[in-house]
Amino acid sequence: MSKIVPFHSNASAHREIGHYVRLGDTGHKILEDLVAEGRFPVQRVVVDASSHLQQAQLIEALSAYQAGVELVLDTKCAELAEPGKYRGVVRKAPWSQHGAGQPLVGDQFPTDRPSKVLQQIAEFAIEHNYSAVLGTGHYLQHGSKSNWLELDIQACIRLVELLDRLGAAHIGVDYSLVVPHTLLSDHQECAKIIDRLQGVPFQNLWIRASGFGADAKPLTTQRYLRSLTQFHQLQKPVIADYLGGLVGYACAAFGAVSGISQGIGERQRFDAKPWLNPPPPPKESFGRAVRMSIPGVQTSLTKQEISTVAATPAGRRLVACRDRNCCENGLTTMLENPRRHAIKQTTSAFERMEKIPVANRPRDFLGGMFEEELRTASELARLRLNDQKLSKRLKANGQTLGRLFSTLENLLIERENSGLQPRQVPKRAFPARATESKKQ
Repeated sequence: MSKIVPFHSNASAHREIGHYVRLGDTGHKILEDLVAEGRFPVQRVVVDASSHLQQAQLIEALSAYQAGVELVLDTKCAELAEPGKYRGVVRKAPWSQHGAGQPLVGDQFPTDRPSKVLQQIAEFAIEHNYSAVLGTGHYLQHGSKSNWLELDIQACIRLVELLDRLGAAHIGVDYSLVVPHTLLSDHQECAKIIDRLQGVPFQNLWIRASGFGADAKPLTTQRYLRSLTQFHQLQKPVIADYLGGLVGYACAAFGAVSGISQGIGERQRFDAKPWLNPPPPPKESFGRAVRMSIPGVQTSLTKQEISTVAATPAGRRLVACRDRNCCENGLTTMLENPRRHAIKQTTSAFERMEKIPVANRPRDFLGGMFEEELRTASELARLRLNDQKLSKRLKANGQTLGRLFSTLENLLIERENSGLQPRQVPKRAFPARATESKKQ
C-alpha cells in the first residue's frame, strides 16, 4: 500500500505531490499504446471496478511497465446506491445488484453480520493485485438524515479486518468522503465528521466535493482552500478527488491537499446532481467530443474550438504545445494525441512544483505558472474569432482568472501575515499496515 506523507510530517522540504490518474470508462486502448511507448509517466492509477474487465490488459501492462505502480480500486459503491447512477456503466461492478434491478442500499453493509459486498470487494482486490481500495464512501447530502456516514465508517473498519484476515494487510484502505462543496464550509457538520473519523484505520482521506472543480469561481475556491485545513487535524493525507486545472494546482501549491486525483482531460470536476433522480430516457448519441485543457483557459475546449482559435493569426502560438518532448510537431501532434499531451503536461507541472520548497510553493505558483496563464488568457480574450460564442467565453475566462489570481494573492498575504506556512506532502512506500485504535 502506498503511504503519502501526512501534513504533520517533518520530511524533506521538497515533498512529492500525490498525483493520481483516474482511467475513466473509455480511452484505455490509447493508454495501452502510451504505456507501450513509455509515454505514461504515472505512479498512481485509480481504476473503476465497473471498468476493470475491459481494461484488464491495460492494468496488467501498467503493473509490468513500472515497478511499484500503485493501483487503487474505486468500488463505485457511492454511484451504485444512487437512483440516477446504479443502472448506468457502474452496474458492471462485480457487486452490483443490477440483476435484481435494485441499488446497493444500506442493508448490503450490515454492522451485525458479515457483508457479502465487502467480502467480494476484498477478494477482488486481492485477486487482481490492487495496492489500495477506495472505501464505500456514499454521498452525504447537507442536512440529510441518512446513516451512510456510520455505515461507511463501519464498512471501512470491516474491510481492513477482512483484508488482514485474508492475509492482505499490504493492501491499503482509503476513506472516500463525498459531499456537496457547501458542506465543507459548515464547520459544525465537518466537526462531527472529523470527530467520527478519529481513530478509523484508513490510510488517506479522499474528498470529492460536488459542485466544485477546475471551473470553480474565486470565492468558492477560497472557501474550499480554507475549509480543507480543518481535516488536517486527522493527521492523514488528504486527496482532492475529481479536481483539475489551475484550481487543482493551486490546492497543491497552497498545501491544502497532499495529492490530486483527476482524469486525463476529464473528471476534473464533480457534480452529484444527476445522481439524485432516475436518469432520463436515452437519446441517440454520436459520442462525446474530445476536450483538451490549454494554458490560459480554466475550462477545457473541444478540438474544434482549439482549431478555431489556431486559425487566427496569433491564435496558433497561444494554443499549440511548445514542448517538443511532448508534441513533436506542435499543434498537429497535440490534436492527434490529446491524451498523451494531457498526461505529459499535467505530470510535468507537478514535477516542477515538487522542485520548489514547500514553504515557497504558493508564491512561486502565483508568480510563475499562474502569471503565465494569466498573460495567455488576456491574449486569448483579445482574439477576433469567427465563433462569437467562443469569443465571449474566452473574454469571460480572462476576467475570471484575473479575479482568481487576486483572490489567491490575498489569501497568500493573509497567510504570511498570520505566520502560517502551507504544509505539503507525499510518497507511498509499501509498509505493513499500522494498527490504529478503532472508534466505535
